[in-house]
Amino acid sequence: MKKLLLLALMAGLVFGECRKHEIVDKMTDEKIISILCNDSSNGGAIVFQADKNGKPDLSPKRNDSEFPAYQITVITDSSIATETTMGVAKVGKLKIRVNKNKAYETQIALADSRSGFLFWLTKEQIEELKTAKTLLIQYYTIFEETKILEIDMSGFDKFL
Repeated sequence: MKKLLLLALMAGLVFGECRKHEIVDKMTDEKIISILCNDSSNGGAIVFQADKNGKPDLSPKRNDSEFPAYQITVITDSSIATETTMGVAKVGKLKIRVNKNKAYETQIALADSRSGFLFWLTKEQIEELKTAKTLLIQYYTIFEETKILEIDMSGFDKFL
């Protein structure tokens, strides 16, 4: 997770279309590829882990109809309010709107107070992400403020 946060900070210097990032784990020599799309204020991002071919991995990591988990990370600029726990993970609510489509609620399993993995997305919502030009992510902070990340998804489709 720390590697993803580092990528987000590095990419925060450049706003615009989604970008591919590659790093090599110094302990294993494993190449880790991700696609990062920034918030317009550079305060947050969405990060898609890539498969070995460099394409966003949009398949559930836990193929469970009750808890389908994806390697899609949301990074925010403020601590996300939590509502419950799932195992050892704290869980918060998000509202997502792709382009001008209807917004939907989902949940985030927090890795730390400002980032976590999306889960409980439907196949239709994953398909919607593939064609996104803009992505709005609304969340509540620990201070009960509403925050919205406005993410430019242009260029994401070239990685599919």
